[in-house]
Amino acid sequence: SRFSTGTALQPERGATAILQVEDFVSGSVARLTGPGIESSTVCSPAGFTSEVWRKLAQQRMQFPCGIDLLVCSGDHLLAIPRSTIIEAES
Repeated sequence: SRFSTGTALQPERGATAILQVEDFVSGSVARLTGPGIESSTVCSPAGFTSEVWRKLAQQRMQFPCGIDLLVCSGDHLLAIPRSTIIEAES
């Protein structure tokens, strides 16, 4: 909630956040679909809880406003643009 999500007239002013995590396997699981993903992918970055996924999923309702995330661990990178559809798995 601390990052700018842009406005209806200027959605490009939404923030891009870069997060470094320990790994991509020890957090809560989510399925990602949308532009740039062939069908779907499942990921679970360390520190990502079901609450984090829920908040990211809610921002999709504001599209084209929102934030874009770059999540990195070692030499691996996961990009989660605001256009991504997120389904947290239980």
